[in-house]
Amino acid sequence: MAKPSDVVRGEVYRREQFRCIRCGRASVTFQHRISDGIGGSRVEPTAVDGLAACLWCNEGFEHAGQTEALAYGWKVRRWVREAGRVPVFNRPLRLWARLTVGGGVVVLQPRDAIGVMRSVYGAEWDRWVDALHEPVGMQGRTAL
Repeated sequence: MAKPSDVVRGEVYRREQFRCIRCGRASVTFQHRISDGIGGSRVEPTAVDGLAACLWCNEGFEHAGQTEALAYGWKVRRWVREAGRVPVFNRPLRLWARLTVGGGVVVLQPRDAIGVMRSVYGAEWDRWVDALHEPVGMQGRTAL
């Protein structure tokens, strides 16, 4: 995807309260949820396509922390095409949400978010969560 406009970047930063979606640091960059691959894309991202992430976490989403990023919706598989289908876990606020155009959120109960993640990714999502060995954000997971 292309770089976000200043308006979209501002919507994303305000939505995340100028904090990293993963660690809560106050120094943030724009994180594309769907990788655009080598050469990029001319499609301008919306607030649904991006998150606020610090440099350290942003880098981790692409490499060592990719499993965590996929499990929490910080990254979205390219074949999904519409990032808005995948909910996001805001770790500092400890809540799941669907992102909306314009920088809004629709808060989801963990059980509902987990159901959506499973409907999008199937058993692959459960494998990501099992690999994390952490319960943060997964309240109610074992009851499903």
